[in-house]
Amino acid sequence: MNSPFTPVILKQISLLILIAAAVFFIYSIRSYDGVQTLVIKDVPQAVQKKETADLQVFVEDHFGEPITTANVVGHYVLNEHEVDVQFHHKENGLYEGEILLFVSGQWRGEVRANTFSSEEKLAMIVDVN
Repeated sequence: MNSPFTPVILKQISLLILIAAAVFFIYSIRSYDGVQTLVIKDVPQAVQKKETADLQVFVEDHFGEPITTANVVGHYVLNEHEVDVQFHHKENGLYEGEILLFVSGQWRGEVRANTFSSEEKLAMIVDVN
């Protein structure tokens, strides 16, 4: 005893299940990515003018777990001089960028780390002797 409404009801139930699964999937992705708050920690080091130096920073989440997929860049300024640095992941959240500065002084700038939807900035001073 098949009712003529049975296929319509089954289609509606299937559509409702599909919509619920899509909402759950979208919520899962957003909540997972939203949990990731970035923390940048610099590694102080001596920098000499006219010598290449490797600047280092650690990028972690707020639980202290290393972030290995961030895009990390630095921008430093001293008077009219500007230098950009691209940092590359080395290991366990350690990122390293090579810099060559020709002028002594306190270079001020910031390091910026980006993931899919998170961004963090750290003001940084590089003393060049």
